Amino acid sequence: MREKGTKPKDEKQKPKPKSKSKKKQPRIKVEVSEGTENQQKTRELLLGNTRRQKELEIEKKRQQDYDQAGVKQKKKQ
Repeated sequence: MREKGTKPKDEKQKPKPKSKSKKKQPRIKVEVSEGTENQQKTRELLLGNTRRQKELEIEKKRQQDYDQAGVKQKKKQ
């Protein structure tokens, strides 16, 4: 009899099955028509505009905070 929790040597040394890696398919290059290029440009412009708007909003808020702080300092004096 063997002890509990031990396996015979044959079972211990089974080789693990190797995972088969999938071959990657080459990317298919698609020619871009003019319409999609224009759409891409407009998207970039819109993204740029939203970024610019966010920057302007942050700048305005900073200016307001600065003005409020300046007003508070004047009142203290």
